[in-house]
Amino acid sequence: MKPYLFSNKNRQIRLFMWILGFCSVCLMGAIATKNPEKENMQTLALNQPVVVLELFTSQGCSSCPPADALLGKYAASGGQSIIPLSFHVDYWNRLGWSDPFSQPAFRQRQEWYTSRIPGSSLYTPQLVMDGRYEMVGSNRTAIENQIRKELAEPKQGSILVRQVERKNDRLYFQYEAASPGEILNIALIEKKATTSIHAGENNGLRLMNYNIVRSFHTQKAAGNGAGEISLPRDFTATGYALVMYTQGETKTNIRSAVYLDLSSLKK
Repeated sequence: MKPYLFSNKNRQIRLFMWILGFCSVCLMGAIATKNPEKENMQTLALNQPVVVLELFTSQGCSSCPPADALLGKYAASGGQSIIPLSFHVDYWNRLGWSDPFSQPAFRQRQEWYTSRIPGSSLYTPQLVMDGRYEMVGSNRTAIENQIRKELAEPKQGSILVRQVERKNDRLYFQYEAASPGEILNIALIEKKATTSIHAGENNGLRLMNYNIVRSFHTQKAAGNGAGEISLPRDFTATGYALVMYTQGETKTNIRSAVYLDLSSLKK
């Protein structure tokens, strides 16, 4: 009986060792699969061409609705290659209609570009593409031609959003950026809103605006960093997205950008 028991015990040990080895192989396989996925994400973010469109507009400007509509077509594409943003300036509020989305900070951003892009001036609708080219926001031909050129040149930086969390009236996030030290722009955008205009140059019109910047914040980009941005009172996760992009202080070209839909954000 003893030789039999000894042999049975050996078989049990061998079976246990085989199971342990098999589990180890599976675990290593899972790790090996997970890490390359992270690397691929970083590679795609680094090499993926992306174009950021910053439209400076106003509901009090009669020339702006065509530009708003054109921006809406890019917003409706829903892709990551073209990221349109609508900054509503405040200097046309004096014409009788106060744009509810306008902020002095957006006029200041437009002035910041005007002082850095050669030959540019302050007007609406003005579109700044990738932080370095400006053109009339309703000039479809010029915009489409320049977009094609920009999409042919991959961005030289990368930015990845790692975690987003809502706490009361603020949004907190963690990110990784491959171009630390540059400007990190953080824009909370409302995807779409309709406004009935009751005064000013667009009196009587019902305007649709897209990717409206509701909150905007800039800070210095870090390799591994964190940030936060305020939420408007009417915030609903399904109607908003978070956009982050980096650019230089003097050479204002945009080096990386990411668009994150907030529809799945927990309350």
